[in-house]
Amino acid sequence: MQFPPRFEKLYRKTKNKNVTCRKTAHNNVHFCDTALPVDDVVGFSLPSLSVYAAFSAGTICSAVPVGRKFLNTHTKKQTDMDPSEVEFLAEKEMVKIIPNFSLDKVFLIGGDLGPFNPGLPIDVPVWLALNLKQRQKCRIIPPEWMDVEKLEEMRDLERKEDMFTPVPSPYYMELTKLLLNHASDNIPKADEIRTLVKDIWDTRIAKLRLSADSFISQQEAYAKLDNLTLMEINTIRAFLLDTLNCMYKLRSNVQ
Repeated sequence: MQFPPRFEKLYRKTKNKNVTCRKTAHNNVHFCDTALPVDDVVGFSLPSLSVYAAFSAGTICSAVPVGRKFLNTHTKKQTDMDPSEVEFLAEKEMVKIIPNFSLDKVFLIGGDLGPFNPGLPIDVPVWLALNLKQRQKCRIIPPEWMDVEKLEEMRDLERKEDMFTPVPSPYYMELTKLLLNHASDNIPKADEIRTLVKDIWDTRIAKLRLSADSFISQQEAYAKLDNLTLMEINTIRAFLLDTLNCMYKLRSNVQ
């Protein structure tokens, strides 16, 4: 059985202690238990979201959501973080939804969720909001920054400044992609927002490439860049590290 690296140690510790790990029928939810002995493994279901959870004395031991394609990315050895892993982290960000069902509070290891009441806004992780939305159990309220006027201001400021400007969310690109792909009907002017976020992304990546070129050409030992997101760093990491390794080898040969 393949687990992400951060679950491997947990699995090795628990595999001989009458503890089970099960994957749900939904690809983007995986529940992994703790090292505590489990009295029973039972199933429970949110409206539209069926999951398995490990119970010990009637309490959920742990529940860990895993992003789509996350398990598959670890079937081979990797030296860089895959974009889907960054998206997995983004799915833990909170977003506001308006549910159309009733449910008492649910206690998960990542925090308590609920209670859910029809018509009353509530904050939930993105992974849960998308599951409920796909099953027509809620309406997603877009983040405050996902507005045409605010994004236009961000784009103009980004183009004006030489340095990287602060972004409204450390996962602005991933959240835009997830919400527009699965809940575009809940987001006003979705096409304009998609274009504006792409413009902001392209501007920032162009700055990043220019900074990397300057860093390499000047043969600096280190550099400090503020206000970068994890996805932006991940985009340039492989290229920059390979380039620096090649330059190091060339200098070593010359000396």
